[in-house]
Amino acid sequence: MTLLHELEKEQTNLKRLIDQSIRDGEYLMAHYHSEAIGLVNRKLQTLRNLDDKNYDSKKMISQLIRQSELQLEQEYPDRMKDHFKKEIEKLKLELEELEKREKVSVRKSVILSENLNLVLSRKQRGIRIVLKKSANFSLEVRRNRLGVKILIRNIKSLRKNYLITDENIQHFYALGFKLSKGENTLTLIRNRSKENLLAEIKTIISKIVFEIFYFKEFEGDTCIEIIK
Repeated sequence: MTLLHELEKEQTNLKRLIDQSIRDGEYLMAHYHSEAIGLVNRKLQTLRNLDDKNYDSKKMISQLIRQSELQLEQEYPDRMKDHFKKEIEKLKLELEELEKREKVSVRKSVILSENLNLVLSRKQRGIRIVLKKSANFSLEVRRNRLGVKILIRNIKSLRKNYLITDENIQHFYALGFKLSKGENTLTLIRNRSKENLLAEIKTIISKIVFEIFYFKEFEGDTCIEIIK
């Protein structure tokens, strides 16, 4: 399951909990769930914008179409209803034009998937996902027995330069990472079938980039390197 699907599932569950809390008169609990769903919605918006640079524009136009359609259901003079009909037609043409436009290139995502497949198929030793080249900050995905391991090196330097905080470290622990005795390397080991591993590794990488950190911190300073 991808991070996007996980968040959509969490969004649905939170909506259910909000409705249930309101029915039970637990308004404080409903408020907490509302704050949580707000955070999930922001994460979803980020991921959807990465997948489609026109996502926000499409969403806004769709909302305007819906509002105009609701206005048509009201008791307005025919002249006003004609105005709303023309507005809906105009907005639908704009939405249709946006649907034809090219989305954000997914080439980097394809490259990542292709190389992860090579690692999991044991045709490649590993890959290095460089998050911030100028700070020597990267994720290494390497073959490990029946599965793979993910390593983040130079932790001391990254902490010294405030690129990784104690709070970040706690999030890495929650994902299953362990800090080495020398406290300079975070390591996560996964030994499972190839089919299950690919989706899990991609989800872990997504959580690191989009949840533990803010993805725009890495813009313009990232790349993928082959470990030979």
